[in-house]
Amino acid sequence: MLFLIYEGKEYCGTEQFYRTSLIRFICDQTVDKTNPPKLINVFNDCAFWFEWRTPNACPIKIVNSQSAISVFFTILGIALAVYFIGGVIYNRIVYNASGVRQIPHWEFWRDALDFIKDMSLIILAQCPIPFFQPRRRPGNYRNLPRDEEHILIDEQFEEH
Repeated sequence: MLFLIYEGKEYCGTEQFYRTSLIRFICDQTVDKTNPPKLINVFNDCAFWFEWRTPNACPIKIVNSQSAISVFFTILGIALAVYFIGGVIYNRIVYNASGVRQIPHWEFWRDALDFIKDMSLIILAQCPIPFFQPRRRPGNYRNLPRDEEHILIDEQFEEH
């Protein structure tokens, strides 16, 4: 049950007690929300006891909003597990695959991981913090030999 106590600042006639009201809320779904409280008892014009039957005093059901999200991720996890495990079994039995080739669509996953790696390097290279910028070592790029470079230029001029 739910109780509410109001205690006043002025003393009653005996100077020992403050004026007090006690309201007991009772859950009742059959009454209207505008149902007024009823006076049950009065003690020396100092203490008042009310009883209020209202549907507002009934406990409410709290709906967990994360349950739908958890169901979605559970189904997604099961689907991914079936995809990978079923794909590995299929590739091993039908194609006699071994190693990484038994992973379903392994070329796609390899390219996807390379794409993620490249995009993260591009994004981190734009970061002003030097720690995130890629370190370039000298000599990573090799130049064309001088002869091949001149051959390509000479061929372009000879065509015109």
